[in-house]
Amino acid sequence: MIENPFRLPTNTPVWERDIPLCEWQAEAHGQLYVAIDHTEQAYQRFQEFFEFPGLDLTGGRLVTIAGESGYGKTSLVNRCAHWLTQKYQHSPGTVKVDARGEDPDDFPAVYRTAAMRVLTHLGTPPAEETLQLRDVRAGYQILSGHMQKDLVAVVLLPPITGKRQLDEYEWLARNRGNAIFITETATTEMNRLCTTVYQDSAWHIRLELGEATKKDALLFIDARLKNASYELEAVVEPGREEIRDIIGNRHDLRSIRSLQCYLFDTFEHVRRQDRNRVLKSDFERIWNRYALYR
Repeated sequence: MIENPFRLPTNTPVWERDIPLCEWQAEAHGQLYVAIDHTEQAYQRFQEFFEFPGLDLTGGRLVTIAGESGYGKTSLVNRCAHWLTQKYQHSPGTVKVDARGEDPDDFPAVYRTAAMRVLTHLGTPPAEETLQLRDVRAGYQILSGHMQKDLVAVVLLPPITGKRQLDEYEWLARNRGNAIFITETATTEMNRLCTTVYQDSAWHIRLELGEATKKDALLFIDARLKNASYELEAVVEPGREEIRDIIGNRHDLRSIRSLQCYLFDTFEHVRRQDRNRVLKSDFERIWNRYALYR
């Protein structure tokens, strides 16, 4: 019997393995990342920006990732943050602050999360007035004063839901030294603003994710099968070109989220039937009842 390579890893809670998607908070999220082409171009732009010779972080930086829901924005945020923590791991190192769970409209809460993490890393007891500040801009100024020249704070901000929020993030990036802020869009309107109104600048780089292609879909399947120690030809009856056409011609499978859900259901159906190969009819059967994820 074939195991479902699109289930969550065995180190996740049992109940979570019965759902097709991995929450961004879960440790498994990073393990499941597949570097398909539609995210690679954005990732390479990000690397080029931060590898520019003589890059000076004294003014801070903001990275915004735009794209429709399910296109892989959160995965790219995690990947960029991991790369930055490796790049700036020199002494005294990098502090990663994940504030994505905070209320996006509660700027002081986001600030307090960052302040506590940075001050803990430095071994500096947080002053009461620092954590009670309601003026976030003043708070980050105090925080910057604690950060030595070589310390870099990578702050993952809550997704952008409105223009005021993005303006505030831009201000912080321009005025807070040794801090790199990374965020993603949460609405179609913010996608439009981030890709048409706001421009790249010395402190703000915008990355955009589009639809996955037929090639991306095949890369995704291949990578996840290999991660589970399966070869595609050994467990899937249709050939590569046929699989690419079956999946690639479905416009509703152009996001990574929908692709993951679809493949999870397909392989789960085969597993429950105690079979070792996925047939063309399995792909078509699951598609016919796939309205849940469209």
